Amino acid sequence: MGIQRSEALGRNLRFMAATQSAIGTRPTLAATDSFIARSYSVVPSEERIKRRTPQSSRSLRERYVGNRAVDVTIVCEHLPRGAATPPDYAVLLAAGFGAQAIGGSAVTYSHSNTQTLPMVWLEVDCGLNTATTAEYKEAVDGFVLEQIKLSVSKDEIPLIEFSGPGHSMVQTGRSVSENTSGSETTISLATGTDSRRFGVNSVIAVGTSTNTGAGHLVTAVDHTAGELTITPALASGAQTAPVIWPISLWAESSTAGSPTPHVTISVDLGADTGAWVDGIEVMFKNNITQRRIVGDPWPVDSTPGFRDVEGTVTVQANRTDLQKILNSSHHNVANVSTFDVVVTIGESGGFGSILTLSNCELDWSGISFPEDGTVGTATVPFVAKASSATAEDEGSWQWTTLP
Repeated sequence: MGIQRSEALGRNLRFMAATQSAIGTRPTLAATDSFIARSYSVVPSEERIKRRTPQSSRSLRERYVGNRAVDVTIVCEHLPRGAATPPDYAVLLAAGFGAQAIGGSAVTYSHSNTQTLPMVWLEVDCGLNTATTAEYKEAVDGFVLEQIKLSVSKDEIPLIEFSGPGHSMVQTGRSVSENTSGSETTISLATGTDSRRFGVNSVIAVGTSTNTGAGHLVTAVDHTAGELTITPALASGAQTAPVIWPISLWAESSTAGSPTPHVTISVDLGADTGAWVDGIEVMFKNNITQRRIVGDPWPVDSTPGFRDVEGTVTVQANRTDLQKILNSSHHNVANVSTFDVVVTIGESGGFGSILTLSNCELDWSGISFPEDGTVGTATVPFVAKASSATAEDEGSWQWTTLP
């Protein structure tokens, strides 16, 4: 058995993302919109409601379609690229925070009510056919960032997880066209039912016609006639039964950045800033609500709710740290106070990032002691707050050269 190149393998996934102006409008993607991700999951769902009407039998008669949804999760490694250079997945960070600020020697992500949360067009090539075509492509239209989660542990390089809902999906497969004479804007498929493999905003190559590598955009699909309407028109010149492929615009960046395994986590437990930390998770939640209207199974818009910035830090259970945790947690209500949590990822003098949460309350903590008699750990939940009623300074994330 030979090597199978037609399978969609996880190691071959290629990602692109760009902000989009409106649902259903695909932005023009460029090679610079490419980024690297460790894992990816998209879960489309369709509510199928059982119809229960008076009838002579107890059997299910039929179902009808309810609401549709798309949920997306992408996990990326922490990959800084320069002192004032955003990471290659910067569009996702900006979509979660609202914007990014590039100034001096740093890129900073922070919150503001004056910022809007942009929608993102996400495109994923699945499986390699050639350097510029894929076996299968899927795109998420109207992806909004519900949550950004940073996970750091002593056993793993830092990871950033982006998750949230999308408006809908566009899936693109492969097929064969009938003979073409050139310059057409309508393509007849050799097998008409293959039209189900394409959707509006699919981007394809038709044989040798690739629109100079940018692909042909599908603007309409006629499932009855088995035809695709495309723009721009095919290149001149006849082709015999040309193969239709999803085209790939992805390009690997030579400056994507390198993983940063060295991490300093400072948890200010009162006067004790030297806690021995095993790991931390920080979650920025936008609490998105998708808006729906009668007659449309897909959501039509998204609205952010109250913001939550929270997480957990795991510290080793030495006497000093345990005493500080007991003094500061909510099981000592009379002495509840706020503390700083600072996560520095990278080595001094190198490129990295600094996540600062400067107004945190610690919640009830759980302490576990291993059976082998080694040191126990305390897992301490925390919630970051704004410093005043008008402030929005729960946290900021700066990518820069580390001091």
